[in-house]
Amino acid sequence: ISNQAMVKKFNAQEHRFEFRDTLLFYNNQNILIDQPLSYYEKIFGNDYKLINRGRVVEYKNLPISMHKGMDSIVGKIYIYMYYKNQNILNAKQTNRDYGYP
Repeated sequence: ISNQAMVKKFNAQEHRFEFRDTLLFYNNQNILIDQPLSYYEKIFGNDYKLINRGRVVEYKNLPISMHKGMDSIVGKIYIYMYYKNQNILNAKQTNRDYGYP
């Protein structure tokens, strides 16, 4: 498959996470760290649940979770390469390069 075909296939995805140098992008929008939860709701939506006494934001429709302080400022974003039931996203279970536990 050509590079051009791969880029076209990537751009057709509904949810696109991409690293460009040291920057994180979601659907071509640069994601900043240390922002209030309302900032991330505008980007990722509000289909999440709060766990760990409201400090962890766990999205139901995206493979991400975020840790926030009591002031609602998000300090960490985690992007999971596999779902909680251990199925790797778009990869074989035997491929250890994707961090399969």
